[in-house]
Amino acid sequence: MSLTETEVKTLAVGKEAGSIEGVWGPNTLSGDAIWEVWVLDEGEFKTRFVLEQVGGPPLYFSGFEQLCMHLHQRLESSRKERLDTYVKLATLGVAAFVFIATVSTLLYLVVRSADVPSLLLTAILGVVASGSALFFGQWIGWGPSGSTSGQR
Repeated sequence: MSLTETEVKTLAVGKEAGSIEGVWGPNTLSGDAIWEVWVLDEGEFKTRFVLEQVGGPPLYFSGFEQLCMHLHQRLESSRKERLDTYVKLATLGVAAFVFIATVSTLLYLVVRSADVPSLLLTAILGVVASGSALFFGQWIGWGPSGSTSGQR
């Protein structure tokens, strides 16, 4: 929190008509500082807000509703990012489990059976190569002309 009360007053004076009667704060919410500014305009007190963001410029809001909408939008975008991360982690967990189970089953069949058909051996090597390439980020897809695309 780097703004002082004087800097908040200066920011509010540039945005509002009337006189600044008082500044209260900062109050901390999710790491951000919220300043409450009271303005006397045409004989009526009005409340204004300055949001001092972590890692961003201070924002001025002429009403509580605007401040709430801004905070709500930030919360929703943060929630969507966390949900996307959880879905990706769950997908990776399921893929890793299936990969390990498949490789384990195929290796068990190779070890237990002396007569390993070349088709089964090819399947084992294909699963290992594909899974390793996917997990380590070197997936190579085949384009329509038979050339590799290198894109995921």
